[in-house]
Amino acid sequence: MVDSMVEEKLVSILGDDEDHLEIRDEVKARLLRQRAEMKNGQNSVSFEEAMTRIGLAD
Repeated sequence: MVDSMVEEKLVSILGDDEDHLEIRDEVKARLLRQRAEMKNGQNSVSFEEAMTRIGLAD
């Protein structure tokens, strides 16, 4: 769920109006590494934990 929210946010930031902009190689490599880590279950937190960390838990 968080993964899809991040993807949506990136699309909104880097959408059609900004097609002329390029992502630096370092940033692209980091994003690809983070995606691979998430797929392997590394560095992931539940939605509830994420909400707690940012102070939005009940």
